[in-house]
Amino acid sequence: MAQSRTKKEFYIEFGKIVYAMAMADGAVQEEEKAALYRLVRDELSTVENYSDEYGTDLAYYTLFSFELEGEVFNTVSEASKSFMNYLSMNKTKPDEKLKKACLNILKKVARSYGRVTQEEKAILDQVSKTLGGN
Repeated sequence: MAQSRTKKEFYIEFGKIVYAMAMADGAVQEEEKAALYRLVRDELSTVENYSDEYGTDLAYYTLFSFELEGEVFNTVSEASKSFMNYLSMNKTKPDEKLKKACLNILKKVARSYGRVTQEEKAILDQVSKTLGGN
């Protein structure tokens, strides 16, 4: 049960950094949103083994969080800080498969609306370094 709660928190925070990535160029584009939905379905949910009490794959909490960030209008900085603070405060790090899927999703969201901006690259570099990715 504790593992499930920890994973749920991770996906909520991951949704925030994906939101920051999508907002880095000033607005969330429909292409970015569509890409995220496909990526959560096709890549993130395939590496997740846990569901919530309603049977929802925990990976989908990324989408819920992403949508909520858009409704509360957090800044890129606030959303990024939330995810980075979460990672630094929690001893539990995602396994290699989850890390790889998360970094891949961030890269694909950044590329989904054309070129990768400097702000998007900075977010990706920071997350990659913190997660220990490539």
